[in-house]
Amino acid sequence: MLTIYEFREGALKAQTGLPRITEEVVWIDLLNPTADEEEVVERALKVEVRRARSRRRSRLRAASIRRTALTS
Repeated sequence: MLTIYEFREGALKAQTGLPRITEEVVWIDLLNPTADEEEVVERALKVEVRRARSRRRSRLRAASIRRTALTS
């Protein structure tokens, strides 16, 4: 899920409709994003979102493997 927050009218407000990166954006929340949502952010900000997500998954898998080995 992609939620983009902008500073408008003196407050932080979530965008509605199609996601767009504007000058008012102050926060981009990626919670279990789809590939399309990741791509929107990557193109707009010229950052790689998927790489960070893959590293996080790898760490979670490694922690799970260690936990399984310790309890077996």
